Amino acid sequence: MAACDARKILGLLPHMTPVSPKFTWEVGEKLMKPFRTLAATLLVAGSVAFAVSPSFAADTPKGADIFREKCSMCHGMDGKGYAAIKTPDFTDAKWQAAHPDKELMDAIENGVKGTAMVSFKDKLSQQEMTAVLKYIRSLGAKKK
Repeated sequence: MAACDARKILGLLPHMTPVSPKFTWEVGEKLMKPFRTLAATLLVAGSVAFAVSPSFAADTPKGADIFREKCSMCHGMDGKGYAAIKTPDFTDAKWQAAHPDKELMDAIENGVKGTAMVSFKDKLSQQEMTAVLKYIRSLGAKKK
């Protein structure tokens, strides 16, 4: 029975009006143009909204949070360090002035030989290490 239906359909083919590929393309283009415009608009709007949204900011590494999790056991929650284990007081303006960013980043990335300070190169991303450095710098600005 299915073959019979197929023969009927095939029998109709000679009576059908052929549609040229060019005609099909032009109709498709006209129908798709508004959808492409809408898609491009939503893509741009979504990109801008993502870049300035608070949720995106929340996704970026926060130096304070990373410091509390990875550094506070030796440097203290407040960054003042512990004299007993000879960790620096990051809130001390003189200490901050004496240690350039490059030196601090090297200590974070590679650790400090002869001390308990370990390398975080394999534990934190470059962005996270930079966030920690910025947080350490902010501690020096807070002390009065």
